[in-house]
Amino acid sequence: MPQAAARAATAVLGPVLDGSVPVDGPPWGAQAFLLEAIAQDALGDPAAAGRALERTLDLAEPDGALQLFLLHPAPGLLERQAGHRAAHAALIADIISRLADQAHAPSAGPQPLLEPLRDSEIRVLRYLPTHLTLPEIARELHVSHNAAVNLTTDYGAEVDVVVDRNLLAGGLFAIDAGAARGSHDIRVTGNHFSRRYSSAGGSAGPVIHWDGGARGAVWSGNVWDETGEPVPPR
Repeated sequence: MPQAAARAATAVLGPVLDGSVPVDGPPWGAQAFLLEAIAQDALGDPAAAGRALERTLDLAEPDGALQLFLLHPAPGLLERQAGHRAAHAALIADIISRLADQAHAPSAGPQPLLEPLRDSEIRVLRYLPTHLTLPEIARELHVSHNAAVNLTTDYGAEVDVVVDRNLLAGGLFAIDAGAARGSHDIRVTGNHFSRRYSSAGGSAGPVIHWDGGARGAVWSGNVWDETGEPVPPR
């Protein structure tokens, strides 16, 4: 630990160690004393480091709270403490053994995927670094168990609508294109249709009331999410 960081750590930890700032239970107190021991050692004060480490061991031993020594490893401090004091000898030996095991354990590293990610899964991952909320991401992806997009209304035809680059899945259908009510200029492009709720993309098919001959109708680049095969309009 750099000395500047060590000095900053001791300043922050001071109120915790003297009890003016309470902590919730011995494990947190033990962690504070361990960090103090590491900081004092970095500042070149082995006596203060030893006292803080002894207090850490006092607090950790009754509850067997050894994980904090693995999170903040300080094997040199522990070995020095074992050489100077008989107290906590068994506990120190156990911690040093676990640190050695941790140091020699093979790195887990990233595991290979069992199967390649689908395009829809990659799209979800791309939203994770954004500031969108989960409901906003869901609206962007728009997956529904009934109908994903319904272009029919009680007020007449829908016009000039673009349905582009969505993940769509419906139980009855994914899109009602509204041709029965005279909708036009409907453009459905680059979407992925999923068979999540129905093997046909909907019990009535992926799209209903589509009129490819209607003014401005475009159906292009729409594929099955599971296979990448084109989805023909019906």
